[in-house]
Amino acid sequence: MQQPLSTRPLAPHPASTSTGSHTDGAALEDLSLTPDAELVRFGINLRRLREARQLSRAALGHQIGASGKAIEHWEEATGNPAVRYLVRLALFFDVSIDELAGITRDVDQEQTKLGYLLKLHEQIDTYGRRLAELERDVRERRSD
Repeated sequence: MQQPLSTRPLAPHPASTSTGSHTDGAALEDLSLTPDAELVRFGINLRRLREARQLSRAALGHQIGASGKAIEHWEEATGNPAVRYLVRLALFFDVSIDELAGITRDVDQEQTKLGYLLKLHEQIDTYGRRLAELERDVRERRSD
């Protein structure tokens, strides 16, 4: 089993323990009841990685300096981790934060674009060679 990244408990960020307010005094809207798709995707990925290592929520929490309850909230998309925990999770699981969040690039779309550009390049090259041949033919006919 890996050694914990930090053995000292971390205090929660002050902004995460209160509803807070905007500078104009308006209360922040509580978004915990309507999780974003990104939060849900993060929770699914976190659970998958944790279960692949056969770790309990408490054991994972111990490894990154968070509580098992925090891990539960993140997996269930009822809370989101502070950046420091994202970094610790990424280091612990040896993945990028993008992978944790489920951010992927559409490789097929990129390949399609690349294929299209290569095909255009080939066509331009073919047309260029054909044009050079036609110019040679015209010069030869003029010289005859």
